[in-house]
Amino acid sequence: MSARTPFPHRPIEGMSAGEDMLLGMVMALTAQLAATRERLDTLERVLAQNGLPGADAIEAFTPDDDADRSRDALRQRLIARVFNPLHQSVESGFAGKEPSRQ
Repeated sequence: MSARTPFPHRPIEGMSAGEDMLLGMVMALTAQLAATRERLDTLERVLAQNGLPGADAIEAFTPDDDADRSRDALRQRLIARVFNPLHQSVESGFAGKEPSRQ
């Protein structure tokens, strides 16, 4: 996998602060989903190249309690990352406030 540098945030003219925040959240979620899909594709290809169970076995897998706990922790970190712009906005006292348009 190649190293990726995140794009700098550039506000879009005419977009409200709330819209800008939502766009940031969608972009973060999209980046996470893309990275996850790439890793899954890589894993399935490596398994198939080595004659091991691949996509079908992955689909049929039932996680145990340890896997469930691990996945829950991963899910919580993803949620925190996706909602980070909203949390930052709330902490700065900016959430829900639109600039006055005069």
